Amino acid sequence: MKDSPVVVKIALIFILLNALIFFVLGVLIAGGWHSGIPDDAALKWIMMLGMFGGAIVLALLYMLLAKRRRLAFFIALVALALIMMLTIFDQVGWIDLVMLLITFIPFALLILGRRWFLQKKT
Repeated sequence: MKDSPVVVKIALIFILLNALIFFVLGVLIAGGWHSGIPDDAALKWIMMLGMFGGAIVLALLYMLLAKRRRLAFFIALVALALIMMLTIFDQVGWIDLVMLLITFIPFALLILGRRWFLQKKT
């Protein structure tokens, strides 16, 4: 990651921030401290596992992107686009708009820094 462009470094920071947000949401849901979750235990488990799964996927993508893996670049774009779509199709409040921005920034920066991922390693 030492030789990566600044846009890639910033994108990686935002991907880690996304992973942290997903992890914290998973903890809040697991502890019953999230006020927006219904009382249905099955739905709570599904949402909690989804949050922890998202955190794990984003953390793995961070590690692979830092190692300049070409496939991770494409998977990261798809994962971030999926997160943005799910955020848009939720009831959009100001927190959702912040999350959308935090997800859009690395998406856009990865596209701007795509040449670093797609060129042959020297």
